[in-house]
Amino acid sequence: MTTFGNVEPYEAPATFEEWLDKRGISQKYAPVFNWSKTELHSEYNALFKDIEESNNSIKILDEEFQNIHETRLEYMEKHGIKQWHELNPAQDSGHLLMKETLFDQIKTTTIELKLLREERRIRGNALPLVVGIILGSYPNYSSIISDEEMTHGMMSTNGSDPMWKLIGPIHNLFWSMYPKLNV
Repeated sequence: MTTFGNVEPYEAPATFEEWLDKRGISQKYAPVFNWSKTELHSEYNALFKDIEESNNSIKILDEEFQNIHETRLEYMEKHGIKQWHELNPAQDSGHLLMKETLFDQIKTTTIELKLLREERRIRGNALPLVVGIILGSYPNYSSIISDEEMTHGMMSTNGSDPMWKLIGPIHNLFWSMYPKLNV
């Protein structure tokens, strides 16, 4: 366990709503501690499914990006192009058109990846909250704050430290969304 000495003292947000904002979690979760088991299970399953779908879409787009990148490199090598900016607009218009096409594809793929990763991050922020409530780690807001106080300024590379078994998933560096809960 490593404790960082230059960390400011922990100061908890005054309300759960402030905490949600600070964590980038939607305000739709403000009443989450009052949700029924059915609502919690439904939300968990929806979040899990959305995150997995995002992961699959990101994987596909990453592969697409890699293919475009390889196509660009192969095209440059095949046509003896070392640097695109060295091409002559009058003589190399076909190559410059190909460059524009490839760069547009790279730009589009990069934008799509960024949006998907942001959507996944937002859903991913809510998942440990919902899991923690389902598993009983977080019966209320103060239980989340207790975990935050305990882990503030700490970093661990030791997953077998008993502390990580005591705290809920939000601040647990070793928590994973897998295996999926059977709810």
